[in-house]
Amino acid sequence: MSSEKMYDIHDEAGEYTLSAIDNCFEDFDAGEIVRQLKSNDGFRRFDDGLTQALITSGYSGDPESVPDKTKYLMGSITESGASITLPTIRNWLKGEKRPKCNAAGREIVFKLCFALRMSLDQTIRFFRKVYFDQPFNFRKPDECVYYYCFKNHLPYSESIRLKQILEQRRKELDCSADYSGYTIDVKNRLDEIKNEAELIEYLALNIPDKSVYFQTARVFISRMRETAIEYAKLENASFSNQYSGRSGNGTDFLLEVIYSLSYKSKLFPDKDITELVRKNFPTKTEFSMALSENDNVTADLMRKCLILLLFYNTFVKLTLDNTDDPDIFERFYTESSLVLDECGFAPLYPLNPYDSIFLKIIAGTENCNNCLDSLRDLISQINDPD
Repeated sequence: MSSEKMYDIHDEAGEYTLSAIDNCFEDFDAGEIVRQLKSNDGFRRFDDGLTQALITSGYSGDPESVPDKTKYLMGSITESGASITLPTIRNWLKGEKRPKCNAAGREIVFKLCFALRMSLDQTIRFFRKVYFDQPFNFRKPDECVYYYCFKNHLPYSESIRLKQILEQRRKELDCSADYSGYTIDVKNRLDEIKNEAELIEYLALNIPDKSVYFQTARVFISRMRETAIEYAKLENASFSNQYSGRSGNGTDFLLEVIYSLSYKSKLFPDKDITELVRKNFPTKTEFSMALSENDNVTADLMRKCLILLLFYNTFVKLTLDNTDDPDIFERFYTESSLVLDECGFAPLYPLNPYDSIFLKIIAGTENCNNCLDSLRDLISQINDPD
Protein backbone atom coordinates (compact mmCIF):
# COMPACT_ATOMS: atom_id res chain seq x y z
CA MET A 1 0.00 0.00 0.00
CA SER A 2 1.64 3.23 -1.12
CA SER A 3 1.69 6.09 1.39
CA GLU A 4 2.55 8.53 -1.38
CA LYS A 5 -0.94 8.61 -2.83
CA MET A 6 -2.94 11.43 -1.32
CA TYR A 7 -6.67 11.86 -1.03
CA ASP A 8 -8.70 15.03 -0.58
CA ILE A 9 -12.40 14.85 0.19
CA HIS A 10 -12.91 17.96 -1.96
CA ASP A 11 -11.52 16.33 -5.12
CA GLU A 12 -14.13 16.17 -7.90
CA ALA A 13 -16.78 17.37 -5.44
CA GLY A 14 -19.75 19.19 -6.95
CA GLU A 15 -21.76 21.92 -5.26
CA TYR A 16 -24.06 19.44 -3.51
CA THR A 17 -21.14 17.41 -2.16
CA LEU A 18 -19.24 20.54 -1.05
CA SER A 19 -22.32 21.62 0.91
CA ALA A 20 -22.46 18.19 2.56
CA ILE A 21 -18.77 18.47 3.50
CA ASP A 22 -19.42 21.88 5.08
CA ASN A 23 -22.32 20.40 7.05
CA CYS A 24 -19.97 17.80 8.53
CA PHE A 25 -18.14 20.59 10.37
CA GLU A 26 -21.22 21.77 12.25
CA ASP A 27 -21.08 21.06 15.99
CA PHE A 28 -21.82 17.41 16.66
CA ASP A 29 -25.47 16.85 17.62
CA ALA A 30 -26.50 13.21 17.98
CA GLY A 31 -30.20 14.06 17.98
CA GLU A 32 -29.92 16.01 14.73
CA ILE A 33 -27.97 13.21 13.05
CA VAL A 34 -30.64 10.70 14.09
CA ARG A 35 -33.28 12.98 12.59
CA GLN A 36 -31.33 13.11 9.32
CA LEU A 37 -30.91 9.34 9.27
CA LYS A 38 -34.67 8.96 9.59
CA SER A 39 -35.62 11.58 7.01
CA ASN A 40 -32.75 11.00 4.54
CA ASP A 41 -32.20 14.74 4.78
CA GLY A 42 -28.92 15.84 3.21
CA PHE A 43 -28.04 12.53 1.56
CA ARG A 44 -27.90 11.46 -2.07
CA ARG A 45 -31.26 9.97 -3.02
CA PHE A 46 -31.25 7.30 -5.70
CA ASP A 47 -34.08 8.98 -7.62
CA ASP A 48 -32.16 12.27 -7.70
CA GLY A 49 -29.00 10.60 -8.95
CA LEU A 50 -30.98 8.65 -11.53
CA THR A 51 -32.73 11.80 -12.76
CA GLN A 52 -29.36 13.50 -13.24
CA ALA A 53 -28.14 10.44 -15.17
CA LEU A 54 -31.22 10.65 -17.42
CA ILE A 55 -30.50 14.30 -18.16
CA THR A 56 -26.85 13.53 -18.92
CA SER A 57 -27.95 10.79 -21.34
CA GLY A 58 -30.18 13.19 -23.30
CA TYR A 59 -33.49 13.44 -21.43
CA SER A 60 -34.90 16.94 -22.00
CA GLY A 61 -38.34 16.60 -20.42
CA ASP A 62 -39.63 17.80 -17.06
CA PRO A 63 -37.16 16.59 -14.38
CA GLU A 64 -40.05 16.41 -11.89
CA SER A 65 -42.34 14.31 -14.08
CA VAL A 66 -42.19 10.65 -13.05
CA PRO A 67 -44.33 9.51 -16.05
CA ASP A 68 -42.11 11.36 -18.54
CA LYS A 69 -38.91 10.06 -16.99
CA THR A 70 -40.32 6.55 -16.80
CA LYS A 71 -41.27 6.60 -20.50
CA TYR A 72 -37.80 7.85 -21.49
CA LEU A 73 -35.97 5.31 -19.33
CA MET A 74 -38.13 2.36 -20.42
CA GLY A 75 -37.48 3.33 -24.03
CA SER A 76 -33.74 3.43 -23.42
CA ILE A 77 -33.82 0.05 -21.67
CA THR A 78 -35.82 -1.56 -24.46
CA GLU A 79 -33.53 -0.08 -27.10
CA SER A 80 -30.46 -1.47 -25.31
CA GLY A 81 -31.88 -4.99 -25.31
CA ALA A 82 -31.93 -5.16 -21.51
CA SER A 83 -34.97 -5.83 -19.35
CA ILE A 84 -36.06 -4.04 -16.17
CA THR A 85 -39.70 -4.15 -15.08
CA LEU A 86 -41.91 -1.07 -15.30
CA PRO A 87 -42.89 -1.18 -11.58
CA THR A 88 -39.21 -1.26 -10.63
CA ILE A 89 -38.48 1.84 -12.72
CA ARG A 90 -41.50 3.68 -11.29
CA ASN A 91 -40.53 2.85 -7.71
CA TRP A 92 -37.02 4.18 -8.33
CA LEU A 93 -38.17 7.43 -9.88
CA LYS A 94 -40.81 7.99 -7.19
CA GLY A 95 -38.09 7.65 -4.57
CA GLU A 96 -39.89 4.73 -2.94
CA LYS A 97 -37.17 2.13 -3.47
CA ARG A 98 -33.58 1.75 -4.60
CA PRO A 99 -31.71 -1.28 -5.97
CA LYS A 100 -30.42 -3.58 -3.24
CA CYS A 101 -26.67 -3.92 -2.79
CA ASN A 102 -26.56 -7.59 -3.71
CA ALA A 103 -25.83 -9.67 -6.82
CA ALA A 104 -29.31 -9.19 -8.30
CA GLY A 105 -29.27 -5.46 -7.60
CA ARG A 106 -25.84 -5.04 -9.17
CA GLU A 107 -26.98 -6.80 -12.35
CA ILE A 108 -29.93 -4.43 -12.64
CA VAL A 109 -27.73 -1.36 -12.13
CA PHE A 110 -25.32 -2.55 -14.82
CA LYS A 111 -28.27 -2.87 -17.20
CA LEU A 112 -29.31 0.66 -16.25
CA CYS A 113 -25.84 2.04 -16.98
CA PHE A 114 -25.76 0.31 -20.37
CA ALA A 115 -29.24 1.61 -21.21
CA LEU A 116 -28.19 5.19 -20.45
CA ARG A 117 -25.04 4.77 -22.56
CA MET A 118 -22.75 5.67 -19.70
CA SER A 119 -19.00 5.81 -20.16
CA LEU A 120 -16.73 3.75 -17.91
CA ASP A 121 -16.05 6.77 -15.68
CA GLN A 122 -19.75 7.63 -15.48
CA THR A 123 -20.57 4.05 -14.52
CA ILE A 124 -17.95 4.06 -11.77
CA ARG A 125 -19.28 7.35 -10.39
CA PHE A 126 -22.88 6.13 -10.55
CA PHE A 127 -22.03 3.00 -8.59
CA ARG A 128 -20.03 4.87 -5.98
CA LYS A 129 -22.04 8.05 -5.56
CA VAL A 130 -25.61 7.05 -6.37
CA TYR A 131 -25.89 3.30 -5.86
CA PHE A 132 -23.28 3.31 -3.04
CA ASP A 133 -21.54 0.08 -4.01
CA GLN A 134 -18.30 -1.22 -5.49
CA PRO A 135 -18.24 -0.50 -9.26
CA PHE A 136 -16.70 -3.74 -10.57
CA ASN A 137 -15.82 -6.98 -8.83
CA PHE A 138 -12.98 -8.30 -10.97
CA ARG A 139 -13.30 -11.76 -9.43
CA LYS A 140 -16.61 -12.16 -11.30
CA PRO A 141 -16.27 -13.04 -15.00
CA ASP A 142 -19.53 -11.29 -15.94
CA GLU A 143 -18.38 -8.05 -14.37
CA CYS A 144 -15.02 -8.34 -16.11
CA VAL A 145 -16.96 -8.56 -19.38
CA TYR A 146 -18.99 -5.49 -18.41
CA TYR A 147 -15.80 -3.59 -17.61
CA TYR A 148 -14.35 -4.47 -21.02
CA CYS A 149 -17.57 -3.34 -22.72
CA PHE A 150 -17.81 -0.02 -20.91
CA LYS A 151 -14.11 0.63 -21.50
CA ASN A 152 -14.55 0.00 -25.23
CA HIS A 153 -17.95 1.70 -25.59
CA LEU A 154 -19.74 -1.54 -26.44
CA PRO A 155 -23.51 -1.94 -25.92
CA TYR A 156 -25.33 -4.31 -23.60
CA SER A 157 -26.07 -6.71 -26.47
CA GLU A 158 -22.31 -7.19 -26.96
CA SER A 159 -21.87 -8.06 -23.28
CA ILE A 160 -24.47 -10.81 -23.65
CA ARG A 161 -22.73 -12.16 -26.74
CA LEU A 162 -19.32 -12.13 -25.05
CA LYS A 163 -20.65 -13.92 -21.99
CA GLN A 164 -22.08 -16.64 -24.22
CA ILE A 165 -18.76 -17.03 -26.05
CA LEU A 166 -16.96 -17.22 -22.70
CA GLU A 167 -19.29 -19.95 -21.47
CA GLN A 168 -18.70 -21.95 -24.65
CA ARG A 169 -14.93 -21.49 -24.40
CA ARG A 170 -14.94 -22.84 -20.85
CA LYS A 171 -16.67 -25.99 -22.08
CA GLU A 172 -14.13 -26.39 -24.87
CA LEU A 173 -11.18 -26.06 -22.50
CA ASP A 174 -12.77 -28.50 -20.05
CA CYS A 175 -10.60 -27.25 -17.21
CA SER A 176 -11.10 -25.15 -14.13
CA ALA A 177 -10.00 -21.53 -14.22
CA ASP A 178 -7.67 -20.58 -11.42
CA TYR A 179 -6.27 -17.27 -10.20
CA SER A 180 -4.37 -16.68 -6.96
CA GLY A 181 -3.04 -13.18 -7.58
CA TYR A 182 -4.30 -9.77 -6.51
CA THR A 183 -7.63 -8.50 -7.80
CA ILE A 184 -6.06 -5.21 -8.89
CA ASP A 185 -3.83 -7.21 -11.24
CA VAL A 186 -6.93 -8.56 -12.99
CA LYS A 187 -8.13 -5.00 -13.55
CA ASN A 188 -4.70 -3.99 -14.87
CA ARG A 189 -4.66 -6.97 -17.23
CA LEU A 190 -8.13 -6.09 -18.53
CA ASP A 191 -6.84 -2.60 -19.30
CA GLU A 192 -4.15 -4.14 -21.49
CA ILE A 193 -6.45 -6.45 -23.46
CA LYS A 194 -6.91 -5.29 -27.06
CA ASN A 195 -9.59 -7.56 -28.49
CA GLU A 196 -12.39 -9.95 -27.56
CA ALA A 197 -10.43 -13.12 -28.40
CA GLU A 198 -7.76 -12.10 -25.89
CA LEU A 199 -10.46 -11.25 -23.34
CA ILE A 200 -12.23 -14.60 -23.67
CA GLU A 201 -9.02 -16.61 -23.40
CA TYR A 202 -7.83 -14.69 -20.35
CA LEU A 203 -11.13 -14.99 -18.48
CA ALA A 204 -11.65 -18.64 -19.39
CA LEU A 205 -8.23 -19.61 -18.04
CA ASN A 206 -7.95 -17.28 -15.07
CA ILE A 207 -11.29 -16.18 -13.61
CA PRO A 208 -13.51 -19.02 -12.31
CA ASP A 209 -17.30 -18.80 -12.33
CA LYS A 210 -17.24 -18.90 -8.53
CA SER A 211 -14.44 -17.40 -6.55
CA VAL A 212 -13.58 -16.22 -3.05
CA TYR A 213 -14.30 -12.50 -3.04
CA PHE A 214 -12.81 -9.65 -1.00
CA GLN A 215 -9.62 -11.46 0.02
CA THR A 216 -7.68 -8.25 0.67
CA ALA A 217 -10.52 -6.73 2.69
CA ARG A 218 -10.79 -9.92 4.73
CA VAL A 219 -7.10 -9.76 5.63
CA PHE A 220 -7.44 -6.11 6.72
CA ILE A 221 -10.55 -6.85 8.78
CA SER A 222 -8.92 -9.82 10.51
CA ARG A 223 -5.80 -7.86 11.44
CA MET A 224 -7.63 -4.72 12.50
CA ARG A 225 -10.14 -6.70 14.56
CA GLU A 226 -7.32 -8.31 16.58
CA THR A 227 -5.74 -4.89 17.15
CA ALA A 228 -9.11 -3.43 18.12
CA ILE A 229 -9.75 -6.18 20.68
CA GLU A 230 -6.44 -5.41 22.41
CA TYR A 231 -7.30 -1.69 22.47
CA ALA A 232 -10.79 -2.52 23.76
CA LYS A 233 -9.31 -4.44 26.69
CA LEU A 234 -7.29 -1.37 27.66
CA GLU A 235 -10.24 0.98 27.25
CA ASN A 236 -12.63 -1.35 29.07
CA ALA A 237 -10.38 -1.34 32.13
CA SER A 238 -11.16 2.36 32.59
CA PHE A 239 -14.95 1.94 32.42
CA SER A 240 -17.00 1.96 35.62
CA ASN A 241 -19.33 -0.61 34.08
CA GLN A 242 -17.07 -3.08 32.34
CA TYR A 243 -18.05 -5.33 29.46
CA SER A 244 -17.19 -8.96 28.96
CA GLY A 245 -19.23 -10.16 25.98
CA ARG A 246 -19.66 -13.91 25.87
CA SER A 247 -15.97 -14.68 26.28
CA GLY A 248 -14.26 -11.43 27.19
CA ASN A 249 -12.01 -11.39 24.14
CA GLY A 250 -14.15 -11.85 21.02
CA THR A 251 -16.27 -9.82 18.64
CA ASP A 252 -19.15 -9.59 21.14
CA PHE A 253 -16.82 -7.97 23.64
CA LEU A 254 -15.28 -5.64 21.05
CA LEU A 255 -18.63 -4.35 19.83
CA GLU A 256 -19.88 -3.90 23.41
CA VAL A 257 -16.94 -1.59 24.04
CA ILE A 258 -17.21 0.27 20.73
CA TYR A 259 -20.96 0.86 21.01
CA SER A 260 -21.18 0.93 24.84
CA LEU A 261 -24.06 -1.46 24.43
CA SER A 262 -24.60 -4.99 25.74
CA TYR A 263 -24.26 -7.69 23.10
CA LYS A 264 -27.75 -8.83 24.19
CA SER A 265 -29.25 -5.53 23.02
CA LYS A 266 -30.69 -5.27 19.54
CA LEU A 267 -29.36 -2.47 17.37
CA PHE A 268 -31.89 -0.28 15.56
CA PRO A 269 -35.15 -1.18 17.30
CA ASP A 270 -36.53 1.88 15.47
CA LYS A 271 -36.88 0.85 11.82
CA ASP A 272 -37.25 4.49 10.78
CA ILE A 273 -33.46 4.77 10.43
CA THR A 274 -32.61 4.59 6.72
CA GLU A 275 -31.91 1.09 5.44
CA LEU A 276 -28.67 2.37 3.94
CA VAL A 277 -27.37 2.50 7.53
CA ARG A 278 -29.28 -0.42 9.10
CA LYS A 279 -28.43 -2.90 6.36
CA ASN A 280 -25.08 -4.57 7.14
CA PHE A 281 -24.40 -2.29 10.12
CA PRO A 282 -21.54 -4.11 11.87
CA THR A 283 -22.71 -6.63 14.46
CA LYS A 284 -21.23 -9.99 15.38
CA THR A 285 -23.18 -11.56 12.50
CA GLU A 286 -21.69 -9.15 9.95
CA PHE A 287 -18.17 -9.68 11.27
CA SER A 288 -18.60 -13.45 11.18
CA MET A 289 -19.66 -13.22 7.55
CA ALA A 290 -16.83 -10.81 6.73
CA LEU A 291 -14.23 -13.20 8.14
CA SER A 292 -15.70 -16.29 6.49
CA GLU A 293 -15.61 -17.23 2.82
CA ASN A 294 -19.38 -16.84 2.56
CA ASP A 295 -20.80 -16.52 -0.97
CA ASN A 296 -23.40 -14.04 0.30
CA VAL A 297 -20.91 -11.48 1.56
CA THR A 298 -21.37 -8.12 -0.17
CA ALA A 299 -19.01 -5.21 -0.74
CA ASP A 300 -21.32 -3.06 1.40
CA LEU A 301 -20.90 -5.39 4.39
CA MET A 302 -17.11 -5.60 4.05
CA ARG A 303 -16.74 -1.87 3.59
CA LYS A 304 -18.86 -1.04 6.64
CA CYS A 305 -16.84 -3.37 8.86
CA LEU A 306 -13.61 -1.84 7.57
CA ILE A 307 -14.78 1.73 8.24
CA LEU A 308 -15.88 0.93 11.80
CA LEU A 309 -12.54 -0.72 12.61
CA LEU A 310 -10.55 2.09 10.99
CA PHE A 311 -12.50 4.60 13.06
CA TYR A 312 -12.19 2.74 16.35
CA ASN A 313 -8.49 1.91 16.05
CA THR A 314 -7.66 5.49 15.14
CA PHE A 315 -9.60 7.17 17.92
CA VAL A 316 -9.12 4.69 20.74
CA LYS A 317 -5.37 5.18 20.40
CA LEU A 318 -5.75 8.97 20.58
CA THR A 319 -8.06 8.58 23.57
CA LEU A 320 -5.76 6.22 25.46
CA ASP A 321 -2.79 8.50 24.74
CA ASN A 322 -4.87 11.57 25.65
CA THR A 323 -3.71 13.18 22.41
CA ASP A 324 -5.54 15.70 20.25
CA ASP A 325 -4.83 16.07 16.54
CA PRO A 326 -6.07 19.24 14.82
CA ASP A 327 -5.52 17.62 11.41
CA ILE A 328 -7.34 14.39 12.25
CA PHE A 329 -10.14 14.87 9.70
CA GLU A 330 -7.75 15.11 6.75
CA ARG A 331 -5.46 12.40 8.14
CA PHE A 332 -8.28 9.94 8.79
CA TYR A 333 -9.81 10.57 5.38
CA THR A 334 -6.48 9.91 3.64
CA GLU A 335 -5.53 6.85 5.71
CA SER A 336 -8.98 5.27 5.46
CA SER A 337 -9.08 5.98 1.72
CA LEU A 338 -5.76 4.18 1.23
CA VAL A 339 -7.13 1.05 2.89
CA LEU A 340 -10.52 1.21 1.17
CA ASP A 341 -8.86 1.79 -2.21
CA GLU A 342 -6.53 -1.18 -1.76
CA CYS A 343 -9.60 -3.32 -1.00
CA GLY A 344 -11.35 -2.04 -4.14
CA PHE A 345 -13.85 0.17 -2.29
CA ALA A 346 -14.73 3.86 -2.61
CA PRO A 347 -13.42 6.48 -0.16
CA LEU A 348 -15.72 7.92 2.47
CA TYR A 349 -18.46 9.97 0.83
CA PRO A 350 -20.43 12.60 2.80
CA LEU A 351 -23.67 11.97 0.86
CA ASN A 352 -23.64 8.28 1.89
CA PRO A 353 -25.61 8.08 5.19
CA TYR A 354 -23.33 5.45 6.79
CA ASP A 355 -20.14 7.31 5.86
CA SER A 356 -21.62 10.61 7.02
CA ILE A 357 -21.94 9.29 10.58
CA PHE A 358 -18.18 9.01 10.94
CA LEU A 359 -17.34 12.15 8.98
CA LYS A 360 -19.74 14.24 11.11
CA ILE A 361 -18.41 12.78 14.34
CA ILE A 362 -14.79 13.47 13.39
CA ALA A 363 -15.38 16.96 11.97
CA GLY A 364 -18.01 18.08 14.48
CA THR A 365 -16.57 16.83 17.79
CA GLU A 366 -14.51 19.55 19.43
CA ASN A 367 -11.69 17.31 20.69
CA CYS A 368 -10.85 14.10 18.87
CA ASN A 369 -10.45 12.40 22.27
CA ASN A 370 -14.25 12.60 22.48
CA CYS A 371 -15.04 11.06 19.09
CA LEU A 372 -15.70 7.59 20.53
CA ASP A 373 -18.06 9.13 23.08
CA SER A 374 -19.85 10.90 20.23
CA LEU A 375 -20.37 7.57 18.45
CA ARG A 376 -21.66 6.00 21.66
CA ASP A 377 -23.99 8.94 22.23
CA LEU A 378 -25.37 8.48 18.71
CA ILE A 379 -25.85 4.71 19.18
CA SER A 380 -27.59 5.40 22.50
CA GLN A 381 -30.01 7.86 20.89
CA ILE A 382 -30.74 5.48 18.04
CA ASN A 383 -31.49 2.64 20.46
CA ASP A 384 -33.28 4.66 23.10
CA PRO A 385 -34.46 7.96 21.58
CA ASP A 386 -36.45 8.84 24.68
